[in-house]
Amino acid sequence: MMAMVGAFLGWQGVLLTIFLGALLGSLVFVPLLLAGHKKLVPFGIFLSIGAAATYALGPTLFDLYGYLVGA
Repeated sequence: MMAMVGAFLGWQGVLLTIFLGALLGSLVFVPLLLAGHKKLVPFGIFLSIGAAATYALGPTLFDLYGYLVGA
């Protein structure tokens, strides 16, 4: 799946996709864990949401990061 994301979005898009997928997955998994539900959460759906967000907002997020870092 990530090879396909890399083919469409490039290596920068892959890194942003993994970051967004992990962030979204954590936002779902941590409340479940704190509520006492020890269920596994599939990671692929969060990667696909992260890839869609990267496709739609990636250049804007890269520009914003460059502005904030001062590059």
